[in-house]
Amino acid sequence: MKKILVALVIFTCFCTAAFAQHNITSPNWEILATKTYKLKEGRYSIYFPPELKALNAKVIDLPGYMVPIKAGRLHQEFMLSVLPIEQCPFCGQGDIPSMVQIKLDEPIEYIDHVITIKGKLVLDETDNSPAEFRLLNAKLVSK
Repeated sequence: MKKILVALVIFTCFCTAAFAQHNITSPNWEILATKTYKLKEGRYSIYFPPELKALNAKVIDLPGYMVPIKAGRLHQEFMLSVLPIEQCPFCGQGDIPSMVQIKLDEPIEYIDHVITIKGKLVLDETDNSPAEFRLLNAKLVSK
């Protein structure tokens, strides 16, 4: 039992350190994180506060990690996350971080470190989409 407890503590410390090293913060991610859900007509629906709605259809920059949707070397559509794809799913605090669906004008090769993408933010309140946030007509700004 002691060995399991020690192993769990070491694992938790390792994951917490990894999370702290890889977590990205930026003003735009902080605004995206204000998305919440509200009870409406007996079910929970997406709610975008006014500050977040103000970014709808605006061109923004967003740093993050590429999370491919399909296997391959080149990607024109992928998810962007504040955490790297190899990040431990049990690490950190809070809920699952938001991801943004990226649709680039030109495909790029997979990149495993922080990149910055610039594009037009589109908010999706329909509950039918796999992503509440999209960056359209996007371009790779830095890698």
